[in-house]
Amino acid sequence: MDIDTPSPAPQSPPPPPPQSQDPYRDPLVHAFGDGITGNRVYPQLHEALGRLDALRGTDSDAALRQGPLDLDAVARRVLLLDPTDPVGNDEYGDLFRIALDPAMEHARGLATLAAFGLSLRGALAGQREMTAPDGTAYGRDWAGTPGESHGLVMDLDDVWEPTGLPDGQPQTTNPRPAQWRPGPGRPRPFVVVAGGTPHRVVVSTRDGSEFEAPIDVFTELLAMDPVLSGLPNNVPVLLVVPNAGGGQLELPRALADRLGRHVWSTSGNPIMQLHDDGTPVRIFLEQKPDVPRGDWIRSEPGEVLSHAALQATLSTQVTPTTQSSDVPEWERNLVSFTLVADGDGTRQIGRAEPTASPITVGARPGEQARHYNLHATPRGVGMPQKDGSTYVASDHEFTGWLTRRPSVRGLRDQDWIYLDSCWTGGVYGGNAGAFSNWAASVPPVPDPLADIPIAQVVANGTRKRVRAGDRAIAYSQATPHSPVWFAVYTDARGRPGRLLEFWPEPRDAELADLARTAGLHSGPGPVPRDVLDRTLRLVRALRHAFGPGVGPAFAPGIGQDPSYDDLLRGIGALELMRQNDPHLNDMGPFTLELFQRAALANLRDHGGGVRPPDVGAYRDLLARAAGASPGTRLTDFVRVPFLAMVTQRTRNFRDLRAAAIQVLRLDPGATVGPAEISRFYWAQVKSAEWFSSLPDVHTTALVALHLPAPDPSKRAELGWLATRAIAAGRDPYNVVELAAFHLEELGALDARTLTHDAHGRPNGRNWAPTSAPARSGRPGRGTAPRRMSWWPRTRGRAGPGSRCPVGDGSPYRTRRPPNSSPATPNSSPAPWRRRTSYSLSPGPATARCCRTRRCRTRRSRTPLSPPRPCPCGSPSSRPPAGSPGRPGARPCSAVLEPPGRSHCPAPPLRRALLPPPTGPARTRTTCSRRGCGPWPGPRRARRV
Repeated sequence: MDIDTPSPAPQSPPPPPPQSQDPYRDPLVHAFGDGITGNRVYPQLHEALGRLDALRGTDSDAALRQGPLDLDAVARRVLLLDPTDPVGNDEYGDLFRIALDPAMEHARGLATLAAFGLSLRGALAGQREMTAPDGTAYGRDWAGTPGESHGLVMDLDDVWEPTGLPDGQPQTTNPRPAQWRPGPGRPRPFVVVAGGTPHRVVVSTRDGSEFEAPIDVFTELLAMDPVLSGLPNNVPVLLVVPNAGGGQLELPRALADRLGRHVWSTSGNPIMQLHDDGTPVRIFLEQKPDVPRGDWIRSEPGEVLSHAALQATLSTQVTPTTQSSDVPEWERNLVSFTLVADGDGTRQIGRAEPTASPITVGARPGEQARHYNLHATPRGVGMPQKDGSTYVASDHEFTGWLTRRPSVRGLRDQDWIYLDSCWTGGVYGGNAGAFSNWAASVPPVPDPLADIPIAQVVANGTRKRVRAGDRAIAYSQATPHSPVWFAVYTDARGRPGRLLEFWPEPRDAELADLARTAGLHSGPGPVPRDVLDRTLRLVRALRHAFGPGVGPAFAPGIGQDPSYDDLLRGIGALELMRQNDPHLNDMGPFTLELFQRAALANLRDHGGGVRPPDVGAYRDLLARAAGASPGTRLTDFVRVPFLAMVTQRTRNFRDLRAAAIQVLRLDPGATVGPAEISRFYWAQVKSAEWFSSLPDVHTTALVALHLPAPDPSKRAELGWLATRAIAAGRDPYNVVELAAFHLEELGALDARTLTHDAHGRPNGRNWAPTSAPARSGRPGRGTAPRRMSWWPRTRGRAGPGSRCPVGDGSPYRTRRPPNSSPATPNSSPAPWRRRTSYSLSPGPATARCCRTRRCRTRRSRTPLSPPRPCPCGSPSSRPPAGSPGRPGARPCSAVLEPPGRSHCPAPPLRRALLPPPTGPARTRTTCSRRGCGPWPGPRRARRV
């Protein structure tokens, strides 16, 4: 088509729209000059540009489809040019030659035009076919030279193991049957050999030129392949492309869905071994030190999201791959790999980060499980990035990623999601996200009916059931053939972790029905938002008492509890009693503390004795509540001690907001609303319960407040110390922990108590009036000290503490004052205001170490030096019980011994055997690579 020379006798074309209303005139004039409007082909160009503009609106690139038409950007997209390549007359001409071709009249998108352009350049020519000796084409070779794969015989029956021997020696050994092995009803696969990455494939043309085709262009190109199109639909495609099955399987899944065929890909680097003696070409995966070899993975049609499904999770129109610009950048740059069942590459069972270990399937007969093996903290999930960094995704960001995964959307009602990630099943208070030590004593969440763990957010977002551990987890196996255990670690204080289940919570429409059942709303009108929120709190309270499966059927035959409506009416009656009670109605919403204490009081007053309430006790309470008279007050219905007393005390505060801020340790400008009032109220109730249980208040005050002698005037101070400790998530029933909290309040964890090594990195705590940090930064070296004083804060809060070095293996140190006596190892003098010292037993000193943020984030192999010498002066002695090794849950070394010589046992594991797998018990993990540039084609091993 000649668009440069005007016709000598141009016909009268239909007049284009007026210039002011024609959006395509200026781009065409920009591309071909002012004379183009009088050219005979102008109407055709105008129509073609309209089609290009329409296709632009459905492209995966948000920058391309949004805003005004950019003809240069469209040309670069179709012609596969770099963003910096100039676009001139030749490029405009090529673009419109492709767009005006009759075959492209009904193109699916710009990717189809780009693929057609590659075919015009000879990418699908005969020179690029792989043929058998008889000339039958069975594949496409875009990695070698044109014609190199004619007459090439490949071994498609087996996959081989690498020998690791140098070139010139045998490269393969131990063949095993390939999953795509031809057989009865299983035709041989169509083989595609090329270089690239998980997101781009290098396609060679007739003249040897190479183009990096994005996923959508590559899939459209193979859809045009005349050889593949002529094969039956049951012929699979074998991608011998480096790492094509890496990342999140975007490439093979998109290809399988576009072609309607099964696609085999690898998450490793395939090598084709050629022989001079006519032996068929063998395929094996390269093995390098410290690099996972990868595996072969099968993808099937239907594993990508449709446009409608994506519209449900994203706000704008996108294509069904994570290459869309609408997907968050961290998700596009995510480095993960597919978990494949060992011996059965047809079973994709989850995703993991590159350093993850093999795991069990963990599904009962008739169920499937998808595992997601990633590092996590109590506040987010670590998503490894291509640049080596880690993006910490929030609970909702992580859930959004899962909902976009076709494998998750394809799960059935009876299937499970396993979050094989630490902490995802627990919800914690304070700055829990900063603590990653597996034994950290993380404070509990103040209101578990308001704050939910990551696993519950995932269950709500995916509408699938989830299993997760509430603390650090691991998979453990005694021998290669023994069962694999799901291990949940205890914390530093011996509190066991748990493997928990999370079921999707009801959505607003369901909550509206439940609110009416509970008696919180009547009438045909819509249920107010605050009533829906109160109903959700009651639903969560019932799950805490009766388990996650309580309620109406989650799916046919799953989770049906015929008594659920009765339970809901009972807890709804309790909530109405609370609202009617002047002692409780302004002390915050319905809480788990209130529910538990009401069940305990009901059990006590009706012949059940004083014992922790069980499921039966909760049922009895709710049955009684459902039958109570309307208008009953909760404090009349059950006799819970201290509720009315604490309510009166709370109302008597002259400045309730200031009191709450002080007890809850909030910022001075923080908002104090119903949630904060509730926390303040229940901290006082729990403190009153604790105080009433003390057999000897004076002795407890002596220890907790570090008094030199009993002092009856300190009773109130002790009570408020316990209240603040409870609000901070501490356990006042452990007087050692309470005493450590007292030290923390007095400033023992202030930044000014830190010591530093020669590089300025924190390496310990100085709790002496004058101190002498060793120049080497190590204990026991006897180097000359420098003087250092600690002056407490004006308001005075001191506390427990030790300091971990950051980034090295030097011991986590506390420092014994130079004047302390080795003959008294069970005390540690601590400086105080006006240089007052307190003699500490090992318990409070240990608790201070456990509460130090760096101790709780430091890896547990780092030894910790206690603030005292060994009891017997021997370098090899173990510290006594209660020393920093136990609560700190890390190996400990005494000050007078070299680091690492004396070790305390780590906390035990709490094990839970997973449900028996229906298939192979072991799995093999496959890994994606981090390289961003295109890989060369599969290496052809030296002929031997």
